Amino acid sequence: MRQAADTLGLRLPDALIAALMQCNGGRLRRNRVAGFQPTPRWRRGLVLHGLAGLGYDEGLGWSAALCQEWGFPGPSLVLCHGGPWALLLDYRRCGADGEPAVVFCDTDHEVAGRPAEWTVAPTFADFLDRLDPVADRSMVALVSGCAWPVLRDALLAFGAEGPVREDFEGGLSLSLVGPESAETGVARLRALANRQPDGRLLLPERPDCGWLLETTVAPDALDDHLAGLQAALPGELILLYRVEGG
Repeated sequence: MRQAADTLGLRLPDALIAALMQCNGGRLRRNRVAGFQPTPRWRRGLVLHGLAGLGYDEGLGWSAALCQEWGFPGPSLVLCHGGPWALLLDYRRCGADGEPAVVFCDTDHEVAGRPAEWTVAPTFADFLDRLDPVADRSMVALVSGCAWPVLRDALLAFGAEGPVREDFEGGLSLSLVGPESAETGVARLRALANRQPDGRLLLPERPDCGWLLETTVAPDALDDHLAGLQAALPGELILLYRVEGG
C-alpha cells in the first residue's frame, strides 16, 4: 500500500486502505449514496457501479489519465467513473498528504463555466457510512462456472426475453415476462461475470461464483421469482441483498 501511495503521489486515507485490504475494489453491495438529492439527470440519486482498486487496468493508478481525458479536477483519485462523470478523492484543498473529501463531478454539465461538482462526504470514512443498498434492485450470486450462452439459454427458458442488451460495464440484460418491476417499465434481469477480463473478481470473497445477477422484480414477487430462477439455472443461487417493502 505504501508503494502504491508513493507511485500515486497522494496519501491514501486510512479508511480506504482498510477497504482495499479487505476487498481490492469491485462491485458494491451498498451502492447508493444516502443524502444525495436526485436531479433531472440523476433521477435515482447517486448509484455507483463499483470502486477502483490497485494493481489492475482502470484502477486507481489510471486516475491521472482519466482526469486528463475527461477534464476531472486534480489532483484527485478516481474512485468510480462512467465516462464524463466521476466520484473523486479531491486533494485540491487538503494537499497530497491531507484528508481528501469525496466529490462527485459531472463534466457534461457546467456551473459558472466549470464542471458541476458536489461534495458527497468530508472524508472517505464518512462516505462509506453513507452507502445504502440500491432501493429497487436485488442481487444474487450464481455458484457456477457456466459460459454466457449456457446461462442465456437457461434464462430464456425460464421466461426472459431478448434482445440481450450489453452496457458499458459488460453487464448483459434481458427483459422478464410477467413479474412487476420496482423500476419504471418492464422487469429486467442483468448478468455480470464475477471474473472480469483482467482477472479481478467483482465479488472477491466468493471466487466460486461465476455470475452476479441483478433483478428489478418488485419485492412482493421476488421470492417466487428467485425460486423459479433457482430451478432454471445450472448452479446454486446465493442471495446477496434483496429489496424490502412494497
